[in-house]
Amino acid sequence: MNIDFIKEKIKNEVSKNPETENCGIVFDNDLIFPCTNASDDPINNFIIRTEDFEKSKKIGTPIGFYHNHVTTSDFSELDKLVSEETKLNCFLYNLAADSLNVYEPKGYEVPYVNRPFIIGIFDCLILVQNYYQRE
Repeated sequence: MNIDFIKEKIKNEVSKNPETENCGIVFDNDLIFPCTNASDDPINNFIIRTEDFEKSKKIGTPIGFYHNHVTTSDFSELDKLVSEETKLNCFLYNLAADSLNVYEPKGYEVPYVNRPFIIGIFDCLILVQNYYQRE
């Protein structure tokens, strides 16, 4: 994996629209597939549509997904959770710092306290399910 090459490709995509979160798929051949951010709140979140992911499979084997945060360079709890659930690396680019960080799934579990509230992902039912699975 040529991280510098991947960083430049992601930087070029993010530079086109830096006010929102850009997203896409990263492949084992160091190529990326830019996706449309389907989130209702593209400044703070991203959603990769299933159709985009399916189209991207023609390029190579996915090793991760990328996106940028508009206001921070830290991985969110949701970034880590999606990486853990999909077993794909999370590439996070920050345009202001010109930095690319990579989160590799390693068994991270979202804490019970101070987790964000997102229906279907971090809601009361998921909290109870997480508790019974872990404890």
